[in-house]
Formats: sequence, C-alpha cells, structure tokens
Amino acid sequence: MLSFSKSRHAGKILLQILFFLSSQILAQSPIISVSPESLTENLFTSKTSTQTLNISNTGNSVLTFNLSPKFSSGGTYQNYALQFDGIDDYINCGNNPSLNITKEITIGAWIYLDSLPDHYMIIVDKGEQWSLFIDENGHLCSDHQGISPARITSNYTFAPGVWYFVVDTYDGVTRKLFIDDFQDTFQVSTGSIYTDNGPFLIGTDSPWLYNFFQGKIDEVTIWNRALTEEEIKENIISVILGNKYIPDINPDNNKFLLNK
Repeated sequence: MLSFSKSRHAGKILLQILFFLSSQILAQSPIISVSPESLTENLFTSKTSTQTLNISNTGNSVLTFNLSPKFSSGGTYQNYALQFDGIDDYINCGNNPSLNITKEITIGAWIYLDSLPDHYMIIVDKGEQWSLFIDENGHLCSDHQGISPARITSNYTFAPGVWYFVVDTYDGVTRKLFIDDFQDTFQVSTGSIYTDNGPFLIGTDSPWLYNFFQGKIDEVTIWNRALTEEEIKENIISVILGNKYIPDINPDNNKFLLNK
C-alpha cells in the first residue's frame, strides 16, 4: 500500500505514479497466435511443397521472432511402385528353390488398375505352380495347380484408378482371398501345390509371356505359411505408415520366407 503526506511535491508524485502504471500497460507481453501450431512435410526426390504459417500479435508491444525450420532425413526409403504398360513390361525374379511351396502359402500385393481389363492381367505367376491375376470381368483369381479346386474367384469387382491390397492364402485345408481388410472368398480345398522349374514373374505369366498387367504393382510378398486376418490387417496399416511389416521370423519354425 502506498501512502503520501501533504507537501508541495504531491502533484509531482501523482504524475510519476500515473506514468509508471501507463508504462506497465504499454509493456504488456505480446499475445501471440500461431496457425497451424506445427508444419510437417515428407519430401521425396524431385518433390516440392508450399506451406503457409500465420502468426498474429494482439498484445501492446512489438513482437520479434525467428523461424528455425528443422530438416531430417528418413534414410534411403522411397515410396515407389512399379508401372506396367500392359504390352511387354514384366519382372523376372528367377527360380529360387524357396519359392517351390507345396503346402501353406500367402501371396500378397498392392495393385492399381489403369483401366478395366478385357483379358486376364497377371499380378504374379510361378509357371504351372501358382498365379494371382485379374480376370476379364475385373475379379481377383487365384490358381494353385495340384489343389482341388485349382481356381478360386473373388466376388468383388475391381474399379480402375484405386489402390487395392490383395492377398491369397492356403493353409492346407482352406483357401481365402482378401481384398483390402476384408475376406472376400472362402473355399475348402485339398491337395498339395505342384512344383515347377519356371521363374517367378511379376506382371505376366510363365512361360508364355502374355496377359500383361496394365497399371501399378507394389509390395509383392510371398510367405510359406497362411497369414491370419489380423496379420493381413496389420500389414496394410504398416505399409500405409511407411513401415516394413515382418511378423514372426524365428528361424526355428521357418515362418518367414520373403518380404521385398
């Protein structure tokens, strides 16, 4: 509490107090508003991005600030897919003995159709052993020679211009087709898959080299066991987030084969 005695300097003291209070008001801290609160952008090769940051000050003093962007490298990971022209594009992955799977198997891939096919379009093929493809009606099909029945077909009809995650599983008793995160087809099956010396091809069939795929194919995976529905969903999420999904790879139970 301030108290004053009467004197000839009282007016001067009052003036000094008012000036002090006024100075305090004018010296209020800046009231800052920033929108958005943070900016993040993943920049891959040859990509540019423009971002807008709005900073406002409603306080009673001047706002001075510095912007210090932070850049970090994510290593060598790039999110690319393979483009196939539907004429003669394909990839020959050779004939590794580990691909001669006769019992449990999972085949998966991300696919993108440029247009609806009027003929078969092969996603992956292993000679007379197994193949995964889109038929002329836009359905996903799986052929496993040696199993009865050899072919199963999805109920879903694909649309062009959309990314899909397709999976074909066989656990020695049943075959299933998954499209994205739902099971589309279920078929009780028996038998063992034939082995074949033909190469593992992406985008066409072996050995004839026709029924070429037109569109994009990414994240082709082959497993020597039947993945569960939960694992398939986890695989989808991890790929969307840019991670590599690898479930149980204990060499003692030989559950992991290939994920490239």
